[in-house]
Amino acid sequence: TIHVQPLLAHLVDLVPSCINLNGNPVVRGNLTARLRMTFAYLAANDMGRLVAGTTNRSELLLGYFTKYGDGAADFLPLGDLYKTEVRALARELDVPEFIIEKQPTAGFWPEQTDRSDLGASYETLDAVLHRYVDTGCTPEELRSALDVDEERIERIIEHYEMAAHKRSVPPTPTRN
Repeated sequence: TIHVQPLLAHLVDLVPSCINLNGNPVVRGNLTARLRMTFAYLAANDMGRLVAGTTNRSELLLGYFTKYGDGAADFLPLGDLYKTEVRALARELDVPEFIIEKQPTAGFWPEQTDRSDLGASYETLDAVLHRYVDTGCTPEELRSALDVDEERIERIIEHYEMAAHKRSVPPTPTRN
């Protein structure tokens, strides 16, 4: 176990005053996630191993991960499974129920939950994402197929669209 809080506290002292690490909890949380991944790669490099990521398909599609933090990994064994499918797999593997039913959270601040950040449960998110991304349903078709209000569907699609940069390799200029 490596505690990153002492390092984070030291970094707060080193960061120029124009960057506020004590204001927005997402900024500080993203830094913490990147520090954790730095240590994961340090350990992997030292032991000649790869870093396994925990991000699932729901999180990947919504961009609900820290770029170069928990989103950085050498492979994503759960990356093609929606969160609801991860829970089903966990039940098949006899993972203790208290772990399966634990409220998902990025842990950036007390009482934070994925549901409050994303505006819907994973059951709803996965149903919308599966139909929108995997089968190409339109928002109108989603509204008629699911018991989900229009505003929620639009918010989920907006999360998906805005996260495109997190799902692609950084652009590289091409030669003429």
